[in-house]
Amino acid sequence: MAKAFFAFPFDFDVEYRITIQRACHDLGVTAIFGDEVRRSQALVDKVCEAIEDCELGFYDITGFNPNVMIEIGMSYCAERATFIMLEPKRHRASAAVRAEGEEVPADLQGQHRLVYSNAAELDSELRKTLRQALGIGQNSHHDLKLKIDRRLSKAGAQTLRELAAGIGHEDRDELKIALMALRAEKRVRLDGHGLAARYSRA
Repeated sequence: MAKAFFAFPFDFDVEYRITIQRACHDLGVTAIFGDEVRRSQALVDKVCEAIEDCELGFYDITGFNPNVMIEIGMSYCAERATFIMLEPKRHRASAAVRAEGEEVPADLQGQHRLVYSNAAELDSELRKTLRQALGIGQNSHHDLKLKIDRRLSKAGAQTLRELAAGIGHEDRDELKIALMALRAEKRVRLDGHGLAARYSRA
C-alpha cells in the first residue's frame, strides 16, 4: 500500500484532516500526518524518517507555516514526489504573506500547486492528484515506465540521478511519479534513503 505524508498548519480544522483521510482510504493510500509525527517524536530526524518512508508528500503552504516549509525541503532532499497545496484566500490573509509580500516563495513558483477553497475542492483535487500519481484508472506514464524497466533490467540498481541520466529524462518530478507507480504495482523496489537510495526491479 502506498504511503503519503501530509504537512499542514496546526490550526487547520478536523474537516480538513477527515477529507484527506477519506480520499486516501478510498484510493488505498495510507495517510501519514506530520503533526502526529512531531507530537509523538519531537525530533527532526523522526520527521525526516517519516517523509523518507512515504512514496509521496503533500505540503500545504497556506500561511507559510515554518514546520511545513522545512518539511518541503526534507521531501525534496529525500527525492520524494512532492506536491504543494494552497488555499488562496486564507493564504493572502495570513500575516506571513503580508510580511513577505509574495504569495509563493520564488523557489516554489514553478511547482504544480493543488489549489482549493473548500473541503469539496480539496477532496476532488487530492483524489485527482493521487490517481494520476499512482496510475489509478489509467495507464499513466506508460512510455516512461517502459524506459525505466528497460534501464533497470540492463544496468541494475540505480539512484534517481543515474536513472534520469541513463534514460535521458530531465523532468525529475515526472520520473518520481512514474517510479512511485511502478512501486505501487510491485514492479520496482527502493532500497536506502535520500540521495543514495537505489531503485531496482522487484
